[in-house]
This record gives sequence, structure tokens and C-alpha cells, in this order.
Amino acid sequence: MARFASRPVLCTLLLVPFLTLIACQQQEATATSKPAESSLERIIQRKAMRVGYVRFAPCAEMNPQTGELEGIFVDAIREVATDLKVQVEFKETTLSTFTAALKAGEFDFSIGPTFITPTRALSVKFTEPLLALGNSGIVKRENATRFSTLDALSKPGVRIAVLQGQAMEQLVRSRFSSARLIVIAGSDLTAPLLAVEAGQADIGLSNSVTVQNFSAAHREMTPVLTAENALARLALAWVVRTEDTDLKDFLNSSIEWLNQSGKLQQIQSRYPIRLSALR
Repeated sequence: MARFASRPVLCTLLLVPFLTLIACQQQEATATSKPAESSLERIIQRKAMRVGYVRFAPCAEMNPQTGELEGIFVDAIREVATDLKVQVEFKETTLSTFTAALKAGEFDFSIGPTFITPTRALSVKFTEPLLALGNSGIVKRENATRFSTLDALSKPGVRIAVLQGQAMEQLVRSRFSSARLIVIAGSDLTAPLLAVEAGQADIGLSNSVTVQNFSAAHREMTPVLTAENALARLALAWVVRTEDTDLKDFLNSSIEWLNQSGKLQQIQSRYPIRLSALR
């Protein structure tokens, strides 16, 4: 009888390691299933937001006198950070690398400035737009009358230089299919304009600020198609990772606050180059 009475004890001894293993696995699963900390939570905990930017006046530029970073979007995000009681750590990036840098976690979000396009929206999420920027063309002065209207871009064989992946490439492909499109890789916004100066293109297309600055420095060149909506007026926004919904909502609320309080308009008045308001 003693031999049979020991069986429950033996079973209990065998079950203890098994139950311990199950308990450990359950604890592990609970720890693993804990929601990951969001980018917004990390910003608040570290009391600093890491912000990517692309150097582009008047949104983000270095002041030549002070060497300090300034601009409409730079000043705007500083206002948001001050209200949130956190610091801002800026990191420079480029149009061609900002998406990869954002995804790699080099910064929490980017203030760009970035045009909202469907292609970009496949890999990042845009905030509500803050401002808008028109696009125009540049030609040699002797060709100004030749490109006085958009119809000139429809003529077969006209050489149009654009920057790869930018809004003007998409516009020319969809609206001016008879033209000879010259697509230039890289992130230099003046590259299509330099192609005209070098005789490689008849007209170069870029945003209106870049075109105006380029023509001021190259007197043999002149802007064309400069009416605000002639070559598409595109919205500029900030960018977050696709999974950062909370951060996007926070930035959207901040943009609304900047607009409703009049702060965005006050900031823009500090700079000589004006962008179009969206409201």
C-alpha cells in the first residue's frame, strides 16, 4: 500500500517543473504584449523632440550673421515645443534621404518642408498642411516670349528639365506628354535650372522660391509661368512615420493652434519671402 500511496506525491513532484514553466511563459507573454512606447510618449519623457529639417528658405535656413537655424517652420515648431515645455534638437537631412532617416529613427518627425504627394504618402504620414508654394519655370531671357503660356510646354520636342521624384516630374508626365522630359537625380533644387543655363534644356521647372532666387543670381535667366496657380500650387506639411498616429494627431492640433492664435502669421511676417496661406 505504501508503494501506491507515494504515487500522488510523485505526480506532484513531476507537475511542479511543468507548472513553473507554464507560469514563466505566461509572464513572458504578458511582458511581450505590453504596448510599445509611442514617439509622442518618448518626446514627453525625454523632454526633447528630435526634429528633422531640409534647408530651404524661408522655412528652414541658417542666418548668415548669427549662424543660427531659423525660418517659418523652425520658429513654428519652437513655439510648439515651448508650450509643451520640451527642448528641440534639430537634425539636418535632404529631400532624397529624409524618409529613410525618419524610418531609421534619426529624428522623431520632419518639418521638411515637404510637398504632399500621393507617392510620398505611401511611405510616410503627412500632417495637415501649414502653407502652400507655387511652382514656375526658368528660361534664357531670349526665350521668355516663347514660354509665356502653358501651351508652350505641350509642343513636341520641347526639352523640360525637372528633379526626379518631385511634383513637377509628375505634372509634366501627366499633362505634357509630347515634351521631351529631362529627369535629373539628386536633391539640388536648382539642378533643372542649371540644365537650362548649360543649354541642356529649354525650360527648367522648380518651386517659385528657388526660381526667383536663381534668376536673381543669374541675370541671363528669367522666370516664366509665374502666376500662382500656373504650374500647380502645392501644400507644404510636416511628416511622421506611418505608425505614429498619436504624434500626427498632436502635431495637427498644434498646427491648428498656430493658425487660430495668429502665431503662424506673426512668424511668417518676420521673413521677406512669403508663402501662400491655406486659410
